Amino acid sequence: TMSALGGGGRAYRGAEVTVHVYDLSPVNQYSYEFGVGVFHSGVEVLGSEYTYGGHERSASGIFTHAPKSAPSAAYRCSISMGETS
Repeated sequence: TMSALGGGGRAYRGAEVTVHVYDLSPVNQYSYEFGVGVFHSGVEVLGSEYTYGGHERSASGIFTHAPKSAPSAAYRCSISMGETS
């Protein structure tokens, strides 16, 4: 479980954690029913979504963006993971 986020040692207990799932390929509209596809995901907590991967910056890695709006991906669904403790 996450006990703290952010600086200064402030604990954020009870913050909702959500995984957002994205389609990375148009083939998902056909293959999803069979349980396969090419997907991407990000984790939203405290109003920001954290994602790993390539982006328009010069390096890849973890970056943030507005929830449900990963670049170069189509939003599919969200999965609640509970709250921070």
